[in-house]
Amino acid sequence: MVPGLATWLSMLLAGAGASLDAVLPAEAAPAPMHRWERLGGADFLVVPAPAVTPDTPVVTYRVLVERRYAASADDFAGVVDEVLADAGGWAAAGYAFVPVEGDADVTIVLAAPKTTDRLCAPLRTGGAFSCGRGGRAVINANRFLHGAATYRKQLPAYRTYVINHEVGHLLGFEHRRCPYRGAQAPVMLQQTKSLSGCRRNATPRADELAVLAARPPRYLRERVAEVSTPPVTAAVADAATVRSREGRPPLRSAP
Repeated sequence: MVPGLATWLSMLLAGAGASLDAVLPAEAAPAPMHRWERLGGADFLVVPAPAVTPDTPVVTYRVLVERRYAASADDFAGVVDEVLADAGGWAAAGYAFVPVEGDADVTIVLAAPKTTDRLCAPLRTGGAFSCGRGGRAVINANRFLHGAATYRKQLPAYRTYVINHEVGHLLGFEHRRCPYRGAQAPVMLQQTKSLSGCRRNATPRADELAVLAARPPRYLRERVAEVSTPPVTAAVADAATVRSREGRPPLRSAP
């Protein structure tokens, strides 16, 4: 069996002392070449992606992992792929998220706290938070590895939340407040800091999906300028029904 990306990276990071004979059969092919990129004063592995010809509309993304976490690149990229392909995530608004290695609409970055601060500036992340700006969703590695108090021991759910939240910024969404005590939290609520009386929620709510379905992300608007506005999905009707039952005003058409 040919070693995976994580095996090659562990050898690379271990240095000259690692023995090829320990991991390779005699007939194995040479190690694949991996690309590195410099951002914020740190080196990042460009995680390989399969060649895909997707249907449109599509959002392309690439994954970068800072060198010190490179041995976990497969795991991080796998979580990103799963979250963005989830039928209950942003994809439910009618967009396919496709991983690529080259030019992409968005870049998902796993970075050390200090590197995160540099990449997120002038936003103040203070070594503790992540951000989504300038076409990059920068995920603070400490958060990805340890989660947040608001999610207690639910680390997989927190990882889903933080990726959806920061990608949401790249899709054109600003922060939202908890609508009322006991409500399901909008994914664009700053849940890492506080739930503000809402119930934790790692995926976009129906009203958030409705906004994205009705109005393309800001960076896609030129691309779809000659195409009619995507049809509003069933999420619109669902959200409208819920809001009506709760005696709240109708949905607005923009974040």
